[in-house]
Amino acid sequence: SSLFIRCKELDWNTLFKAEMGVNNIISADRKIEIKEISRDEASALEGLRIKLDRIKSGTIRVISIDGFDTAACTGTHANSTGFVGNLLITRFNLNKGIYEIRFKTDVKNELFELSAIARKVADILKTDTGNAIKLVESLAKENSLLKDKYRESLEKIPVQMMEEKIVATIRLIISAE
Repeated sequence: SSLFIRCKELDWNTLFKAEMGVNNIISADRKIEIKEISRDEASALEGLRIKLDRIKSGTIRVISIDGFDTAACTGTHANSTGFVGNLLITRFNLNKGIYEIRFKTDVKNELFELSAIARKVADILKTDTGNAIKLVESLAKENSLLKDKYRESLEKIPVQMMEEKIVATIRLIISAE
């Protein structure tokens, strides 16, 4: 459910494109081939994603997604990409120079929930879902400008302060009756 990557910049538009690409590969239901090869074969295999220095064994398990990717991997794999259903990136953050991308798979119900949120927000904003982001961005910009104007106005209001000294005398009378 997490992927960690190093890159200069990452934003939602880039992630949306990657998400679409991943979902295209999933929906293509590409065959996944699993085979074991020797270290020598692995070092000669073009396009193989591997950190050969981290592997101690003489044989290496290689996973190939037809026409897309070949990588060394010890994890569990399906026979085809369609098994995954779909992929939805839920959030991402930067921590110590590494982006963590969180995602879920086979999320039909979550997609409907997110769609419901988008439609409710659009309804509150009295716009279409396609225009909601632009309208929210415009409102955020307007809000920022109004805050700046408010601060400027506060600086122009004349404030007079007068120093007043209050002297209080307290008398304590003790009577011995």
